[in-house]
Amino acid sequence: MADLSVTNSFSPNTVAASGEVNTNFTDVETWLNNRNAGTDTWGYVKVAATVANPVDITSTAATTEVSISNSATDGDPVLSFELSGTSKFTLGVDDGDSDTFKIGTTAIGTSTSVKIAGTEVTFPGTTITTGIATFSSAIRCAAGAVGAPSISFTGDTDSGFYSSSGHLFITSSGANAVQFASGGSITFMYNGTAALAVASATEVRAGSDNTTTCGTAAVRWSDMRSVLINGSDYGFANGWILREYPATFDDAQTKSDAWMEENANQGIQVINEIGETVMVFGRDGTLYAKQVKPLTDLVDLPALEVKEKKRKKDRKDGN
Repeated sequence: MADLSVTNSFSPNTVAASGEVNTNFTDVETWLNNRNAGTDTWGYVKVAATVANPVDITSTAATTEVSISNSATDGDPVLSFELSGTSKFTLGVDDGDSDTFKIGTTAIGTSTSVKIAGTEVTFPGTTITTGIATFSSAIRCAAGAVGAPSISFTGDTDSGFYSSSGHLFITSSGANAVQFASGGSITFMYNGTAALAVASATEVRAGSDNTTTCGTAAVRWSDMRSVLINGSDYGFANGWILREYPATFDDAQTKSDAWMEENANQGIQVINEIGETVMVFGRDGTLYAKQVKPLTDLVDLPALEVKEKKRKKDRKDGN
């Protein structure tokens, strides 16, 4: 702590009465030192000014430092910003909370807005309002869960995004679980390749009864799938479907992937529109069917072969 020293040098051949010296200098020093019996310890400083910059600290050293030190057992060095004598914002170190730096509105240990501990910054409040934020690196959140997603929304904390076991999930508490909106066509990508393109928001729309509107024809949602996966069917417009054998309809709808892999991997069955299994392709390539006819019995086989060759050529050429 710097000491306050008040001195005076008299010009040669001048005379000052002792009373004037005491009044003009000794009493001034005593008052500035908080009337501390004439000692030079500075106990209290108050600057009352009407100018905009009443205190100006300058230095030619490598750093210019203003130190606030508190040596109490549980003492907090604090800066308080006041309006008409009432503290509005404070910032300082909370000695009782592992020496964390805090910015708040009242005492340093209460109503904390920002808390800094080492390199970690936390916002104890519940609301952070921003404009359009720009981040220079990735943003990471907790993994979350279906009932408590890591990214949720005001007024609907059950809806949002969360991660589990390397997968990204979208969860919703509303009746319309997931909707996609776009000013143009909606394209779904898989590993950088378009997997499904939807021309408008009403072209493909799943319902709670496992149905969807695709153009003007109503078909089962599972019929829209392009590959046969565990627990699903591949459907055709005439009602025929492909399903893993020997899984039943209930198995395909309710059993887990692990169960399907263990019990329904003997082949692929063809089921007609009334639910009968009419053909099974075994895993070893054996064909099991009620009746097998040669391909030459198909209607207009040569024309079908020509169409198939053209389709393959067009696909190879990118048409």
